[in-house]
Amino acid sequence: MINSLHALSVKCLFSSDYLKMKDTVIRETTMTYKTTVKGEDHVCDAVQQYAEKYATESYNNGKTEGRAEGISIAVKALLNLVGKGIITIDAAVLDSGLNKDEFYSIAETLGYKL
Repeated sequence: MINSLHALSVKCLFSSDYLKMKDTVIRETTMTYKTTVKGEDHVCDAVQQYAEKYATESYNNGKTEGRAEGISIAVKALLNLVGKGIITIDAAVLDSGLNKDEFYSIAETLGYKL
């Protein structure tokens, strides 16, 4: 019985025509959201909240990834200066703003052996 109710509910949820939905509760709820101003406002608010959350998460993820990429580029540039004898490794670590372990870890991921 539960499986047949579940299958009926799933079929209703995927139906594009709410008038053909067999489950009364789902049909009436869907009609409310699709045919009333209050229902439309509720759906619009839910979509807007979802979009804002997605945009914020995407922005934060991009910001984090961009920062990590920028740090890697800076470490690589500093290590190139070390390789040319222009600065010491200690000066490179200091100029990077990272602690020594972070600097060495990033250098290692970039393929440098220190």
